[in-house]
Amino acid sequence: MTPDTSAPSSPKIVIRGLTKSFGSKKVLQGLDLDVPAGRSLVVIGGSGTGKSVLIKCILGLLTADSGSIKVDGIEVVGASRETMDALRTKFGMLFQGAALFDSLPVWENVAFGLLATRRIDRREARERAVRTLAMVGLGPEVADLMPAELSGGMQKRVGLARAIAHEPEILFFDEPTTGLDPIMADVINDLIVRCVRQLGATALSITHDMQSVRKIADRVAMLHGGRIVWEGPVEQIDDSGNPFVDQFIHGRAEGPIRVGEGSIQS
Repeated sequence: MTPDTSAPSSPKIVIRGLTKSFGSKKVLQGLDLDVPAGRSLVVIGGSGTGKSVLIKCILGLLTADSGSIKVDGIEVVGASRETMDALRTKFGMLFQGAALFDSLPVWENVAFGLLATRRIDRREARERAVRTLAMVGLGPEVADLMPAELSGGMQKRVGLARAIAHEPEILFFDEPTTGLDPIMADVINDLIVRCVRQLGATALSITHDMQSVRKIADRVAMLHGGRIVWEGPVEQIDDSGNPFVDQFIHGRAEGPIRVGEGSIQS
Protein backbone atom coordinates (compact mmCIF):
# COMPACT_ATOMS: atom_id res chain seq x y z
CA MET A 1 0.00 0.00 0.00
CA THR A 2 1.01 3.66 -0.22
CA PRO A 3 3.26 4.55 2.73
CA ASP A 4 1.21 5.91 5.62
CA THR A 5 3.10 8.71 7.33
CA SER A 6 0.06 10.53 8.72
CA ALA A 7 -1.75 9.86 11.97
CA PRO A 8 -4.31 7.05 11.77
CA SER A 9 -7.85 8.03 10.82
CA SER A 10 -10.77 7.45 13.18
CA PRO A 11 -10.98 3.75 14.07
CA LYS A 12 -13.54 1.50 12.39
CA ILE A 13 -12.89 -1.23 14.95
CA VAL A 14 -11.90 -0.56 18.57
CA ILE A 15 -10.74 -3.46 20.76
CA ARG A 16 -10.01 -3.05 24.45
CA GLY A 17 -8.94 -5.58 27.08
CA LEU A 18 -9.88 -8.58 24.93
CA THR A 19 -9.34 -11.97 26.55
CA LYS A 20 -9.97 -15.47 25.26
CA SER A 21 -8.91 -18.80 26.75
CA PHE A 22 -9.41 -22.41 25.82
CA GLY A 23 -9.42 -24.36 29.06
CA SER A 24 -6.24 -23.46 30.90
CA LYS A 25 -4.63 -22.03 27.77
CA LYS A 26 -4.75 -18.22 27.70
CA VAL A 27 -4.64 -17.02 24.10
CA LEU A 28 -5.65 -13.36 24.14
CA GLN A 29 -4.69 -11.60 27.35
CA GLY A 30 -5.98 -8.05 27.49
CA LEU A 31 -5.45 -7.20 23.82
CA ASP A 32 -5.94 -3.57 22.72
CA LEU A 33 -6.09 -2.62 19.05
CA ASP A 34 -7.57 0.09 16.81
CA VAL A 35 -8.26 -0.61 13.13
CA PRO A 36 -8.35 2.79 11.33
CA ALA A 37 -11.20 3.42 8.91
CA GLY A 38 -10.22 3.17 5.26
CA ARG A 39 -6.80 1.74 6.03
CA SER A 40 -5.22 -1.70 5.73
CA LEU A 41 -3.90 -3.05 9.03
CA VAL A 42 -1.99 -6.33 9.14
CA VAL A 43 -1.50 -8.31 12.34
CA ILE A 44 1.68 -10.37 12.34
CA GLY A 45 2.88 -13.02 14.77
CA GLY A 46 4.07 -16.59 14.91
CA SER A 47 1.92 -19.58 14.00
CA GLY A 48 -0.44 -20.49 16.81
CA THR A 49 -0.31 -17.15 18.64
CA GLY A 50 -4.04 -16.46 18.29
CA LYS A 51 -4.25 -14.30 15.17
CA SER A 52 -7.19 -16.27 13.79
CA VAL A 53 -8.80 -16.32 17.23
CA LEU A 54 -8.72 -12.51 17.15
CA ILE A 55 -10.54 -12.36 13.81
CA LYS A 56 -13.08 -14.98 14.89
CA CYS A 57 -13.87 -12.93 17.99
CA ILE A 58 -14.45 -9.81 15.86
CA LEU A 59 -16.70 -11.79 13.52
CA GLY A 60 -18.61 -13.21 16.48
CA LEU A 61 -17.66 -16.78 15.55
CA LEU A 62 -16.00 -17.08 18.96
CA THR A 63 -17.25 -15.44 22.14
CA ALA A 64 -14.63 -13.45 24.00
CA ASP A 65 -14.26 -14.15 27.72
CA SER A 66 -14.04 -10.45 28.54
CA GLY A 67 -13.22 -7.08 27.04
CA SER A 68 -14.81 -5.00 24.31
CA ILE A 69 -14.95 -5.11 20.50
CA LYS A 70 -16.77 -2.20 18.89
CA VAL A 71 -17.45 -1.99 15.15
CA ASP A 72 -18.70 1.47 14.18
CA GLY A 73 -19.44 1.96 17.86
CA ILE A 74 -21.57 -1.20 18.14
CA GLU A 75 -20.49 -3.71 20.79
CA VAL A 76 -19.78 -7.22 19.50
CA VAL A 77 -19.03 -8.94 22.82
CA GLY A 78 -22.36 -10.16 24.16
CA ALA A 79 -24.28 -8.86 21.14
CA SER A 80 -27.59 -10.43 20.15
CA ARG A 81 -27.90 -12.60 17.07
CA GLU A 82 -29.86 -9.84 15.34
CA THR A 83 -27.11 -7.31 16.05
CA MET A 84 -24.40 -9.64 14.74
CA ASP A 85 -26.41 -10.46 11.61
CA ALA A 86 -26.66 -6.72 10.89
CA LEU A 87 -22.95 -6.16 11.52
CA ARG A 88 -21.94 -9.06 9.29
CA THR A 89 -23.51 -7.33 6.30
CA LYS A 90 -20.57 -4.92 6.61
CA PHE A 91 -18.00 -7.76 6.48
CA GLY A 92 -16.23 -9.62 3.69
CA MET A 93 -13.89 -12.52 4.46
CA LEU A 94 -11.17 -14.31 2.48
CA PHE A 95 -10.48 -17.55 4.31
CA GLN A 96 -7.07 -19.19 4.45
CA GLY A 97 -8.06 -22.12 2.23
CA ALA A 98 -10.55 -20.10 0.11
CA ALA A 99 -13.26 -22.35 1.70
CA LEU A 100 -15.31 -22.67 -1.49
CA PHE A 101 -18.42 -24.84 -1.59
CA ASP A 102 -17.39 -27.89 -3.62
CA SER A 103 -20.96 -28.64 -4.76
CA LEU A 104 -21.62 -25.16 -6.20
CA PRO A 105 -20.27 -23.67 -9.45
CA VAL A 106 -17.95 -20.69 -9.17
CA TRP A 107 -20.63 -18.06 -9.81
CA GLU A 108 -22.84 -19.41 -7.02
CA ASN A 109 -19.86 -19.41 -4.67
CA VAL A 110 -19.22 -15.76 -5.49
CA ALA A 111 -22.88 -14.78 -5.17
CA PHE A 112 -23.62 -16.99 -2.17
CA GLY A 113 -23.99 -14.14 0.31
CA LEU A 114 -26.07 -12.08 -2.10
CA LEU A 115 -28.44 -14.96 -2.73
CA ALA A 116 -28.68 -15.83 0.96
CA THR A 117 -29.20 -12.35 2.40
CA ARG A 118 -30.24 -9.97 -0.35
CA ARG A 119 -32.68 -12.37 -2.05
CA ILE A 120 -31.84 -11.12 -5.53
CA ASP A 121 -32.84 -13.41 -8.39
CA ARG A 122 -30.39 -15.88 -9.82
CA ARG A 123 -29.98 -14.06 -13.13
CA GLU A 124 -28.97 -10.83 -11.40
CA ALA A 125 -26.76 -12.76 -8.99
CA ARG A 126 -24.93 -14.46 -11.84
CA GLU A 127 -24.37 -11.15 -13.62
CA ARG A 128 -22.98 -9.64 -10.41
CA ALA A 129 -20.72 -12.68 -9.93
CA VAL A 130 -19.31 -12.40 -13.46
CA ARG A 131 -18.57 -8.68 -12.97
CA THR A 132 -16.87 -9.40 -9.65
CA LEU A 133 -14.81 -12.21 -11.14
CA ALA A 134 -13.55 -9.72 -13.73
CA MET A 135 -12.31 -7.52 -10.86
CA VAL A 136 -9.99 -10.35 -9.77
CA GLY A 137 -8.84 -11.14 -13.30
CA LEU A 138 -11.08 -14.10 -14.11
CA GLY A 139 -13.13 -14.31 -17.32
CA PRO A 140 -16.81 -15.24 -17.64
CA GLU A 141 -15.87 -18.76 -18.76
CA VAL A 142 -14.79 -19.50 -15.18
CA ALA A 143 -18.26 -18.80 -13.78
CA ASP A 144 -19.69 -22.24 -14.56
CA LEU A 145 -16.65 -24.26 -13.52
CA MET A 146 -16.63 -26.24 -10.28
CA PRO A 147 -14.03 -25.44 -7.58
CA ALA A 148 -12.26 -28.76 -8.18
CA GLU A 149 -11.46 -27.61 -11.72
CA LEU A 150 -9.53 -24.58 -10.47
CA SER A 151 -5.88 -24.19 -9.52
CA GLY A 152 -5.00 -23.02 -6.01
CA GLY A 153 -4.39 -19.49 -7.25
CA MET A 154 -7.71 -19.39 -9.07
CA GLN A 155 -9.51 -20.65 -5.97
CA LYS A 156 -7.97 -17.79 -3.99
CA ARG A 157 -9.20 -15.33 -6.62
CA VAL A 158 -12.70 -16.77 -6.43
CA GLY A 159 -12.55 -16.54 -2.64
CA LEU A 160 -11.56 -12.88 -2.95
CA ALA A 161 -14.39 -12.28 -5.42
CA ARG A 162 -16.86 -13.78 -2.96
CA ALA A 163 -15.47 -11.54 -0.19
CA ILE A 164 -16.02 -8.34 -2.20
CA ALA A 165 -19.18 -9.25 -4.14
CA HIS A 166 -21.52 -7.36 -1.79
CA GLU A 167 -19.15 -4.36 -1.55
CA PRO A 168 -18.40 -4.68 2.18
CA GLU A 169 -17.13 -1.89 4.40
CA ILE A 170 -14.63 -4.15 6.19
CA LEU A 171 -12.53 -6.92 4.65
CA PHE A 172 -10.79 -9.67 6.60
CA PHE A 173 -7.93 -11.68 5.09
CA ASP A 174 -6.75 -14.85 6.85
CA GLU A 175 -3.26 -15.84 5.62
CA PRO A 176 -4.18 -14.84 2.03
CA THR A 177 -1.00 -16.17 0.40
CA THR A 178 -0.60 -19.48 2.25
CA GLY A 179 0.07 -22.38 -0.11
CA LEU A 180 0.81 -20.22 -3.15
CA ASP A 181 4.04 -19.94 -5.11
CA PRO A 182 5.81 -16.56 -4.86
CA ILE A 183 4.52 -15.27 -8.19
CA MET A 184 0.88 -16.16 -7.50
CA ALA A 185 1.23 -14.82 -3.95
CA ASP A 186 2.30 -11.47 -5.39
CA VAL A 187 -0.66 -11.54 -7.80
CA ILE A 188 -3.05 -12.08 -4.87
CA ASN A 189 -1.37 -9.29 -2.89
CA ASP A 190 -1.79 -6.90 -5.83
CA LEU A 191 -5.46 -7.88 -6.17
CA ILE A 192 -6.06 -7.29 -2.47
CA VAL A 193 -4.55 -3.81 -2.66
CA ARG A 194 -6.58 -2.96 -5.76
CA CYS A 195 -9.87 -4.28 -4.37
CA VAL A 196 -9.48 -2.55 -1.01
CA ARG A 197 -8.77 0.74 -2.77
CA GLN A 198 -11.65 0.39 -5.23
CA LEU A 199 -14.10 -0.31 -2.42
CA GLY A 200 -12.63 2.28 -0.06
CA ALA A 201 -12.82 -0.46 2.55
CA THR A 202 -11.15 -0.98 5.89
CA ALA A 203 -8.99 -4.12 5.86
CA LEU A 204 -7.74 -6.34 8.67
CA SER A 205 -5.36 -9.12 7.66
CA ILE A 206 -3.40 -11.74 9.55
CA THR A 207 -0.27 -13.32 8.13
CA HIS A 208 3.29 -14.36 8.82
CA ASP A 209 4.31 -13.71 5.19
CA MET A 210 6.45 -10.59 5.32
CA GLN A 211 6.33 -10.09 1.52
CA SER A 212 2.56 -9.90 1.85
CA VAL A 213 2.80 -7.53 4.82
CA ARG A 214 5.01 -5.09 2.93
CA LYS A 215 2.67 -5.12 -0.08
CA ILE A 216 -0.79 -4.86 1.48
CA ALA A 217 -0.29 -3.03 4.82
CA ASP A 218 -0.67 0.62 5.69
CA ARG A 219 -0.09 -0.23 9.33
CA VAL A 220 1.26 -3.30 11.15
CA ALA A 221 0.59 -4.71 14.61
CA MET A 222 2.64 -7.44 16.27
CA LEU A 223 0.77 -10.02 18.38
CA HIS A 224 2.77 -11.85 21.04
CA GLY A 225 1.88 -13.27 24.42
CA GLY A 226 -1.78 -12.49 23.88
CA ARG A 227 -1.21 -8.76 23.46
CA ILE A 228 -0.18 -6.25 20.78
CA VAL A 229 3.46 -5.49 21.57
CA TRP A 230 4.05 -3.00 18.73
CA GLU A 231 1.92 -1.11 16.21
CA GLY A 232 2.89 1.48 13.61
CA PRO A 233 3.16 2.42 9.92
CA VAL A 234 4.51 -0.33 7.69
CA GLU A 235 7.45 1.82 6.59
CA GLN A 236 8.69 1.86 10.20
CA ILE A 237 8.71 -1.92 10.61
CA ASP A 238 12.42 -2.29 9.87
CA ASP A 239 13.26 0.33 12.50
CA SER A 240 10.61 -0.50 15.08
CA GLY A 241 13.04 -0.70 18.00
CA ASN A 242 11.00 -3.65 19.25
CA PRO A 243 12.97 -6.89 19.79
CA PHE A 244 9.93 -9.12 19.08
CA VAL A 245 9.25 -7.40 15.75
CA ASP A 246 12.93 -7.40 14.82
CA GLN A 247 13.30 -11.13 15.47
CA PHE A 248 10.09 -11.99 13.65
CA ILE A 249 10.61 -10.00 10.45
CA HIS A 250 14.17 -11.30 10.06
CA GLY A 251 13.28 -14.90 10.94
CA ARG A 252 15.94 -15.25 13.61
CA ALA A 253 16.00 -18.29 15.90
CA GLU A 254 17.62 -16.27 18.67
CA GLY A 255 15.65 -13.61 20.46
CA PRO A 256 12.80 -13.05 22.92
CA ILE A 257 10.42 -15.28 20.93
CA ARG A 258 11.00 -18.93 21.74
CA VAL A 259 10.02 -21.64 19.28
CA GLY A 260 6.66 -23.10 20.30
CA GLU A 261 6.10 -20.45 22.95
CA GLY A 262 2.46 -19.69 23.54
CA SER A 263 1.35 -21.98 20.75
CA ILE A 264 -2.36 -22.61 20.37
CA GLN A 265 -4.38 -23.83 17.43
CA SER A 266 -5.39 -20.58 15.72
